[in-house]
Amino acid sequence: MMRNINGWLLGPGKCKDEPWGRLLDELLFGKLGFNEKLDRWRISFQKARRPKRNKGAREGRASDEKDQTTTNPYMQEYLADSVRVALLEKINAGLAREGWSFESMQKGQGATNTAFNRSIVVNRPKIELRYLPGKWAARYHPDLLEFVLQSKRGDANDDNKIRIASDFVDMGSVDVQQTSYFQSLVTDQIAWTCIRSKEITHGEGFNPEKILWDGTSAFVGEDGSLKRLKDAAISNQLGTSTVAFSSDGYLMFVYQNEKNRQSEYMWAPSGSGSMDWEDIRNSKAVDLLTLVEHGAKRELTEECALDNNGGERVAIACKLMPIAFTRLVHRAGKPEFFCLGWIDATAEELRHRTPERYVNQVKTLRASADWRQGSPSIEISRVCNFHLNDFLDLKKGVPLSYALEHGLNLLVDACEHTETATVIDRFIREAAGI
Repeated sequence: MMRNINGWLLGPGKCKDEPWGRLLDELLFGKLGFNEKLDRWRISFQKARRPKRNKGAREGRASDEKDQTTTNPYMQEYLADSVRVALLEKINAGLAREGWSFESMQKGQGATNTAFNRSIVVNRPKIELRYLPGKWAARYHPDLLEFVLQSKRGDANDDNKIRIASDFVDMGSVDVQQTSYFQSLVTDQIAWTCIRSKEITHGEGFNPEKILWDGTSAFVGEDGSLKRLKDAAISNQLGTSTVAFSSDGYLMFVYQNEKNRQSEYMWAPSGSGSMDWEDIRNSKAVDLLTLVEHGAKRELTEECALDNNGGERVAIACKLMPIAFTRLVHRAGKPEFFCLGWIDATAEELRHRTPERYVNQVKTLRASADWRQGSPSIEISRVCNFHLNDFLDLKKGVPLSYALEHGLNLLVDACEHTETATVIDRFIREAAGI
C-alpha cells in the first residue's frame, strides 16, 4: 500500500531511516487505530522536542522543589473561632458606646457612624489635610514580608499609598502620611491570623519558637476595643469603593480575577481600591473628601474602562459623591469611603469595553432604575435591594465581595433617609439632565 502526501510517495518502511521515520511509518501503516497512533506520535514528538537534562540537574531541580514545599519554617493559621467571636463582641460593645454601629457581611465586618455618614451627604464637612513627614513603615520581623509574598496570590507592587494617621470624624483636620503597599501586606491583610514558626521552644512550655504576627494586638486594645486610627500599628491605607449606575439605570458590577488580592473571583463594586500617594498631587486637594472623590473617580475610570486607552476609544465621563465612611474590622480597622457614582454611558456601551488587568468582566443584572419614574433615590434603593436579595438567595452563585455587599447596604440606608435621599435625587437628576 502506497500513500501520496504532499508529493511524497510513501509505503511501509520507506521512511524508517529518517529521524521521524518510525513514527510516521507507524501512524500511516501500523495496526493500531488512528487515534491511538496519533496520541503515541504526539507524545513521542513532545519527548523529542524536550531539552535533555543530565541526571544531576534533574535531581537538583527535584531537590529545590522539595525544599520550597517542605522547609518553610513558618505557617499561617486563623485565630480560633471562640477567640475571634469574643473579640468581635468586645469591639462591637466599644463601638456602640461611641455611637458607631458594627455591621457584619458575608465576607467581612465594618464599623460605621451613621451620624457622620449623614453629614457627608447633607452638610459636607471640610476636613483639612495635614501632612506628616517621612514614610510610615510597620515594625515586623524580616521573615514576615517574605512569607506573606510567597503565600498570597495576586499582584504585589510596592506602590506609594496614603496612610490616615489620625482620627477625623467630627474633627476639622486629619493627619496623612506616605506609606507603601507592602506595609498593608504585613498588617491589615493578615489581620485575624497568626503567623508562627513550626518549631516549638526547647525545654519547658508549649510555645512556638517565633511568632511573626499575632493577628490582633496591632489594632485591638487590651480592653478588647478597636484602636483609634492614630494608635493602630497598621498601614491604615485610605480606600474607596464606588457603586455606580449607567445612564440607562443599570448597576455596574465588576468581576475580579486572580490578580486581585481582596476579591478574587467575586463580584466587586464598580470601582474600588486603595488610593495612591500620587492622588494627592494630581487632585491638588486641601481637604479629605475632595481627595476621596478624586481617588474614587480614578478607580472607577480604571475598572470600568472609562478612559480613552491612549486614543484607541472615546473617553466616558463620570460623576460621584461620597455617601459613607467605614472602618473595615476584618482588615484591622482600615479606613474606607463608599461613594455613589454615575457613568454617562449605557450599560451596553460599558460591557463592550476592555477592562483593566484586575478585572475579568464588567456586567449588569436584570434590574434597572427608571430615572424618570418618581424619585431616583427610591429607584436606587429598589435596585440595590433586588441585587442583595438575588445574590444572597444564590447559595451556589458567585459571592459578593465585602465591599460590594456593604456598599449596597449603605446606599440603601442613604436612600431611605429623607435628608440624604433629597441630595441623592438632586445628584442623579443633574447628572442625567432631567
